[in-house]
Amino acid sequence: MSDSFHGDSNGHPISPALRTALLSANAEHRASLEVLRDAICEYVGHLREQGVPWNDIGHAIQSRIAELRSGAAAPAVAGRLDGVVDEIIASCLEPAG
Repeated sequence: MSDSFHGDSNGHPISPALRTALLSANAEHRASLEVLRDAICEYVGHLREQGVPWNDIGHAIQSRIAELRSGAAAPAVAGRLDGVVDEIIASCLEPAG
């Protein structure tokens, strides 16, 4: 049975089921982030078309997220999400090129 377990870089065994679950979760996470990025960039474009200053765009999006969150996420999780959202917003504001 130990033959079906593959070790990590430290030789700790990992089951095929865990490996598959981790790979699947990673793929789903990446796909979710792509959808989130597309939606944020579309909203950034909408705000820019309305003349919202670049400096206000991040605040506007974070305010909308705070409204939607309404206590659903723990503060530590919310902080990590805010960092990811800030990075996405920054990438949407970069000139296409």
